[in-house]
Amino acid sequence: MNDRLKRLLKVWSAKPTVGAKRNLLIVLAFVVVCAVEGAMFIQTTGPLSIPDTDLHANSIYAVVTGQEFSPVQGHKDPYGNQVRIQHITGDSRYLFRTGMHNGMVSDLLEEFHQEASRQSGRHPHSSFLSYFLYDKHRVVQESTDRQHALTVTIPVKTLTNRSNQYFPIVYAPQAFGVWIGMKIGLSPFANWQLGRITNFLLFLALYALAIVILPRGKAFLAVLGVLPMTVFMASSLMADAFFISVATLFVALLLKCAESGRRMGNGTLAGLIALTALLVFCKGVYVALALLVMVLPKKVLSTKRKIVFVVVSMLVSLPIYGVWSAMFSSTFPNVNVAKNVAYAGKRPVKIVAMVLYSTLSALWQNAPKYSFDVAAFVVLIVAWLGYIVYNRRVFKTKKNESWIAIYRYALTSLVILVLILLAIYAIEAMIWNRLYYMGWNDYLMGMEERYFFPLLPLLLTIGYTDKAARADLDYRQ
Repeated sequence: MNDRLKRLLKVWSAKPTVGAKRNLLIVLAFVVVCAVEGAMFIQTTGPLSIPDTDLHANSIYAVVTGQEFSPVQGHKDPYGNQVRIQHITGDSRYLFRTGMHNGMVSDLLEEFHQEASRQSGRHPHSSFLSYFLYDKHRVVQESTDRQHALTVTIPVKTLTNRSNQYFPIVYAPQAFGVWIGMKIGLSPFANWQLGRITNFLLFLALYALAIVILPRGKAFLAVLGVLPMTVFMASSLMADAFFISVATLFVALLLKCAESGRRMGNGTLAGLIALTALLVFCKGVYVALALLVMVLPKKVLSTKRKIVFVVVSMLVSLPIYGVWSAMFSSTFPNVNVAKNVAYAGKRPVKIVAMVLYSTLSALWQNAPKYSFDVAAFVVLIVAWLGYIVYNRRVFKTKKNESWIAIYRYALTSLVILVLILLAIYAIEAMIWNRLYYMGWNDYLMGMEERYFFPLLPLLLTIGYTDKAARADLDYRQ
């Protein structure tokens, strides 16, 4: 028996420490609470009561039926933009999206909650869950099971299709569930629901793994994972669940490497490269999270290996994403982009001012506005402050260490946040807003609060100090 196997057996046979038991309890608490929330959302809300069903539902159906790489055709939209249209053909019960209900996530949750209050008064014998959430559109969506299946092709005049907007891999979890349902002969509504379940299970697994490998702040990360909006997206057909779980796992793995203070193994480096590639496939702007790798101590990741990380990440992701983007991808603007670009060329200072103003005002423009939103925000802030206070009390920094070395992860996270917001607002400025009618201090439309959720794990870096800058190494698991 070799030494490595002996060490493994010793670890497995060792009695769990108090810290290990507490960490296990945090993971189990997250899984239970998140599972209960997710089950409630799946049971009470319709699968097509989400933002952008023409994007999410159609993309899932395209992946399931092997049409994700169907040829695209150039088309001039009503605003005069040249866009690429992908036609997909199939069962009308899926593609007509009967009963779909579009809205921002917070607006939908507030609507379901208000409707539950009205329904509980009208129907006192309704189900227990309907006292919390009630989606009146769910019944209409379920009625598709009683419709005759027709073979149709979309888009048509009354039905849009954006199945070529996101890279297909982000819909693999939902598509797997829908595919299983089709194979065993379930109804369309049941298949959508099964797609939600598989999407949620992958989120649950990846997020729980992130909590396990995170060296500290496990309880705070668990709180982030059970916020109502997080779980609603995780238990829906939306691709945002994949974005959030991949970004969270990336930050957790990076902080684990920083905490160890040891040379990063090749396997861990490969894991970070794979997660970086997935961030590119999710949404290009989120790849800015990879900047955190650049500030790891040289003892953990040398300059040479950082270059390897950048080069290999680009080689793994950019050719694949670039070819797909060049052949299939398209955006679907709500304004004339050429007119916006021409105006921006004549008024560059004004456009920069508009983007900067919107970036600086992003947090209060997207601030919580409903009761459940405010409650979740308060819980988030309290948990975050507790995490920061704990770090400051337990982990002491070296007196002669520069503040840049001490706070390099927090400073980098701030840079990442600003870069991502600038990129999002610059894009939204061109495709969502009529710039020629707006003043420099008008808020740019198009930003949604859900875009912030993959960035929430960056809060872990505030108050975080790695082993290289610490004087007190008494880290209690």
